[in-house]
Amino acid sequence: MDEDRSRDLGGRSVDRRSFLIAAAGVAGSGLLAACGGGATPAPAPTSAGAGAAPTSAPAAGGATPAAAAGGATPAAAAASSAGKLAPVDTAKDFSGTDDPVVFNSWIYEINFVKENVARFEQQNKEKVNYEAVNSTDYPGVMDTKHINKAAMDMAYVLDTQYLRWYKAGWSLDYEQWWNVDVAKSEMYPNVRDLLTIDGKLVGLPYFTCDSGVVATNQVILDKMGIKREQWPKNWKALYDQLRQIKKDGGAEQPYLPKWYGGWFAIPLGIYEEMINQNQELVNDELQPVFDGKSEHVRIVEDGKKAWDDGLVPESILTMTESDQIDAFATGSYAYSIQQLYDLNIFNTPEKSKIAGHANFVPPGDHPWGHLQAGMYATANRGKEGERLSRSYRLSGWFGHKDNEGVHYVAKRWAIIRALNAGYGAVLEDPEVIAAYEKWAPETPKYIDDMKKSMEAVQPFKLVKTFWFQDWAVKANEVLPKILLGSVTPSDGMQQLRDESDKMIEKYKDLPV
Repeated sequence: MDEDRSRDLGGRSVDRRSFLIAAAGVAGSGLLAACGGGATPAPAPTSAGAGAAPTSAPAAGGATPAAAAGGATPAAAAASSAGKLAPVDTAKDFSGTDDPVVFNSWIYEINFVKENVARFEQQNKEKVNYEAVNSTDYPGVMDTKHINKAAMDMAYVLDTQYLRWYKAGWSLDYEQWWNVDVAKSEMYPNVRDLLTIDGKLVGLPYFTCDSGVVATNQVILDKMGIKREQWPKNWKALYDQLRQIKKDGGAEQPYLPKWYGGWFAIPLGIYEEMINQNQELVNDELQPVFDGKSEHVRIVEDGKKAWDDGLVPESILTMTESDQIDAFATGSYAYSIQQLYDLNIFNTPEKSKIAGHANFVPPGDHPWGHLQAGMYATANRGKEGERLSRSYRLSGWFGHKDNEGVHYVAKRWAIIRALNAGYGAVLEDPEVIAAYEKWAPETPKYIDDMKKSMEAVQPFKLVKTFWFQDWAVKANEVLPKILLGSVTPSDGMQQLRDESDKMIEKYKDLPV
C-alpha cells in the first residue's frame, strides 16, 4: 500500500486525511438521548442555576478556586515547573476579543448549555462562539470541520469516535493542562482508563453512563411475585424469568432489548451480553479473540432463541431509540435494556405509565451493560501559549470544575437530566441527592446501586481499535439476519471475524 494513499470504504483512492474522514463517518449516528435528540430544555435548578453561587467545597489538592479553574496565581509557576502550560491570567479580559474560544456540541438541551456558556464567560471574562451542530450525523459533520481546520477549541465527542479524533491529530491530550493530575485523581478509575489512550488522558467527561442496565417494571413483576430479591443475577437467570413471565401470562412479549435500529444498537446490545459474561471480542493487544466456533456464538444463540420464543416484539428492529424508550414507558414489558439515565423518564408521570415503579437491576454475578462516556475534546489547531491555555481553560471548566472549585456543569446535568458524571463526588452532593429524591424510587438504595454500577461496569475494549466502527457497521447488517434466520449464529460470527481481519489488514499502514 502506498505510504500516503489508501482506499476509502467504497474502494476509491484517497489521501490519508480524507481516508480517516471516510472511515470515521461510515454510518450516520442516531445519537443517544444524552447526545442529542432535540429534547425541550428544562428550567435550570434554582440552587445551581446559571447565576447562583455553588455551595460545594473548593477544588481538591489545596488549590484555590481560581487556580483550579485556571486563574493566574502561584499555580502558574508550579505548572511551569511541572512542564505544563501556565493557567490563563484571570486579570485579563477577553470578552471583547476578535479571537473568541469556539465550542461545538450536538443538539441536546441547548438553552441549558447556553446558560453554562454564559456563566463561563462571566467568570472568566471570555467570549465564546457556541454552535450546536443541527445534524443527525454529528460525527460526519465534525470530521469535515476537522479536516477543513474550522475554528474550534472544544467539542463533544463520544467514546466511539474519540480514538479516531486523537489518532488523526484532530484533538489534543490533556497532559499539558495544569489541572490534569487533580482531575485524574477525582475520576472513577474506569472512567479515567476509558479516557486514556497510550497513557495520556485525551478527554474530560461530559457524561458517563452504565449503558445496558436491566430496567424493571415492578407493576408486572409484582403480579408475578418477583421482588427485588428475585431480580436476575445473570443473563441466564434473566432469560429464564422472561420465559416464566410469558408462560404465566404476565406479558405476551416481556422483553425489550437494545436491538432497535440505528446507531449500532444491536451490535452494542449483544456486545454487552458478551462482556458481561467475560467474553470480550478483543484481547489486551486489541486482537480479535472470536470466530464462528468461540463461546461468543453461544451468547448470540441465546438472543436468537429469545427471538424465536416470542419474548421480544418483532417491531424492535424498526424502532428508534426514542421508540424503544417510549415503548417501555407504556408498561407493557417486564424488563428492558436501557441507559441508566432513562430511569428518570420512566419515573416521570407525564412521560410514563409506570412512574414510581421503574428501577434497575444492580450488579450481580457480573456487571450489567457497559461503561459509556461523552467527553469534551480539546481541538488541535496549532495554538500555543496563552491562546492554547484558553482552550484548556474552556474544557477544564466544563469537564472538571468552575472558578469556585465545583463540578458545576456535571452537577447541573445530574440535577436536570440524571446524567451521571465522571466524578464520584457528584453523586454525594446534597443538591443532586435532593433532585433524585423527587423521582428515584427508594432513593438512598437507588443511588447506592448507581455507585455500584458505575464502579463495576467496564468500557468496550473494541472502541480502542481504529476499526471499531467498521466492525459495528458489519454487525448492524449481520446480527438482524441472525435473528430473522437467514444467517446462522456461527456463520454470522465468522463473518464478523473475517471483517475484523480484513479491517486490520486495511488499516495496518496507518500511523495509529
